[in-house]
Amino acid sequence: KIKKEKEWLKTYTHFFLLDPKGVPYKTDGVRKESKNTREAFHKSFVEILSILKLPYTIISGREQKKNRAPRAVSC
Repeated sequence: KIKKEKEWLKTYTHFFLLDPKGVPYKTDGVRKESKNTREAFHKSFVEILSILKLPYTIISGREQKKNRAPRAVSC
């Protein structure tokens, strides 16, 4: 199911996933899926990265914390 993606996913050294919990969801011209679909996408990303044993960080919390997280991993 993810054969094509498997190759290019491995070219990244780290993935950052924003936790959708606690983030208000609003549909607009770009985001048209439901809140449930957004959460299902997030779960799928976590499952794929885990299966492929690729490094990832789930970023949650307030905006300030989210902005600091990538710097903490890259240092």
